[in-house]
Amino acid sequence: MPTTCITSRWEEIEYLKHLGVKVDLNTIQNESKVVLVRNEIDYRSPARFDELLDIYTRVSYLRRTSFAFEGIIEEAVTKRLVAENIAIHVWLHPSSGEPILVNHAFKEAAYRFEQNDVVVMEQPSKT
Repeated sequence: MPTTCITSRWEEIEYLKHLGVKVDLNTIQNESKVVLVRNEIDYRSPARFDELLDIYTRVSYLRRTSFAFEGIIEEAVTKRLVAENIAIHVWLHPSSGEPILVNHAFKEAAYRFEQNDVVVMEQPSKT
């Protein structure tokens, strides 16, 4: 499973920047409105004060209007698992707030970066 190691508190934003996605206040409020709709964290062991942690994140799946980040946090020296995470995001129309198709360029960049190790799932249309 390809991942990128980033030592940042905002690992998903750093991941997006690594993909070449423009991330700034104007973009996230007006052009590419993406919201977090579900966030699950499983804590596996304690993180201790001043402990160096490695954060790994990746896009694990892409759907029509949503995508998921998966992440793990490990203690840097021993690689002890501290936490696992899955965060589901929905792409919204900037003015209406209704779900829209995930940006094609984003899908292509994530698919290319993950070396095809991302699941593309099409949701059935609502009728």
